[in-house]
Amino acid sequence: MAQYQLKELLETQEVGEITRPQHAAMLKANEQTYLAPLAQAIEKQDIKQFNHRFSAATNGCNACHTAMGYGFIQFKLSKLSKQEFLDFSIKTSIKN
Repeated sequence: MAQYQLKELLETQEVGEITRPQHAAMLKANEQTYLAPLAQAIEKQDIKQFNHRFSAATNGCNACHTAMGYGFIQFKLSKLSKQEFLDFSIKTSIKN
């Protein structure tokens, strides 16, 4: 799930780089600083490293939104457990 969500985020950033070229350098820096290390943690399936890097990426995104004048867009982790809003009982195979 994390790998899929990261892939979707990277695709969204690519669209942003094209449609908002004035932000392309910042988006690429964000990808190198936060998302590449997050991808490594996902690949290693290291939950401790993932949590640390996910928190850093979230803080980085929020700081960037504020710096760009969009401080009203802030991400935060849900206080709900995943069992309260996700259904993992459906079994499927992973598609790349």
